[in-house]
Amino acid sequence: MSRALWQPWFTERSPFDFDFDTHFPTSSNRNATNLDFEEHEIKYMVYADLPGLGEQDIKLELNNRVLTISGEKNVETQDKDSAGNIRVSSRRSRSFKRTVQLPEDVDENSIQATMDKGVLEVSLPKQPTTEPRKIEVSKPKTLPSA
Repeated sequence: MSRALWQPWFTERSPFDFDFDTHFPTSSNRNATNLDFEEHEIKYMVYADLPGLGEQDIKLELNNRVLTISGEKNVETQDKDSAGNIRVSSRRSRSFKRTVQLPEDVDENSIQATMDKGVLEVSLPKQPTTEPRKIEVSKPKTLPSA
């Protein structure tokens, strides 16, 4: 029986070690915005850090219990000399789009969003739960005969 020497440079990977995130990214945008989720007793909260963007740059859409958060900002800057001639002109653009499948108990008509100091907060109120109630079973009512 011979010993197999460990070769750290030529190790065979398991087929289950495949890194899906690097081969199949969830977003084609390298500037994908991260979202934070919280569940509270009466609502869910979604937070997104969007520095440099204002409420006019953000768009929220709701369609079939899917919330889409998107935004775009285009900035153009110019550096002029003392005579008013442009020395440097630059443009940059930032855009993102994220979709979130909402839980079944979200009250879609009460969703609210605020933007303050570069942080988007989306409040997703829960629908009130209904208590089960008993239904009595009775005999059918008979119509009086004519």
